[in-house]
Amino acid sequence: MTITLTDDVAVLVAEQAARRQTTPDDVVADVLRGHLGHLRPPTRPVPQNEWEARLLRLARPCGVSLSDEAVGSGNS
Repeated sequence: MTITLTDDVAVLVAEQAARRQTTPDDVVADVLRGHLGHLRPPTRPVPQNEWEARLLRLARPCGVSLSDEAVGSGNS
């Protein structure tokens, strides 16, 4: 695959590569992985026994977990 960058973006990528001591290709690949990684479907754990298999069949996605700070009242 070939990606053509505008001059201003190419300069930014080159600067980032120099900072990281890596290649511009690696910088671009890392950025794409970071932005596209969420598109990969989630993997389910492989059950180790029948009990785990039954438990996983009952599991339902419930969104995200919130930190204690996010749900706290702020009165410490």
